[in-house]
Amino acid sequence: MPITSITTSTAFDLLLSEIDPHLAELQSAIADAAKRGAYDKVGQLAKTAQELADLKKELAAVENRYNRLIETDEPDELAAEGKRIRRGLKTPQDAYRVPILQALVALGGRSELHPVLERVHELMKGQLNEHDLAVLPSDGVTPRWRNTAQWARNSLREEGLIRDDTPRAVWEISEKGRQWLQEQRKAALR
Repeated sequence: MPITSITTSTAFDLLLSEIDPHLAELQSAIADAAKRGAYDKVGQLAKTAQELADLKKELAAVENRYNRLIETDEPDELAAEGKRIRRGLKTPQDAYRVPILQALVALGGRSELHPVLERVHELMKGQLNEHDLAVLPSDGVTPRWRNTAQWARNSLREEGLIRDDTPRAVWEISEKGRQWLQEQRKAALR
């Protein structure tokens, strides 16, 4: 895939997903070293694993910071030229929170990216506007709503509502996410 067709969200997902296999290898090596009684090695490996886990959290925070920075208020002329759209024109990230979690529950609690996004699209069809349905100028293919949903997923992950220890492009609701969704349903009934 040419670098120009990779969205920023995809780039962050790829970068973050590179850490998971290394963490899995380290966990296996830690278990092996513990079985052998090589406790010095266990300590070294555990320190490396902790640093990688911390790096993963830091990268997710950078991704969210980047997202906040690019959602700026810009004049309408820039939006008309196919650049970033003005804040408030697209459906906000927060609107995706409940549909993402609902989609995950409907898909058994865990799913790959595309089925989740297809389900989110179905749930939000009546809410998405022309700006959401327009393609991103950065790649000319991805609808803006998909990108916004992926950013919302990162926020959910940071809050612990979606697990952060899944393989690349796999989303899984956490127990905390199930509880939060249940609270939202109860609040909606009041």
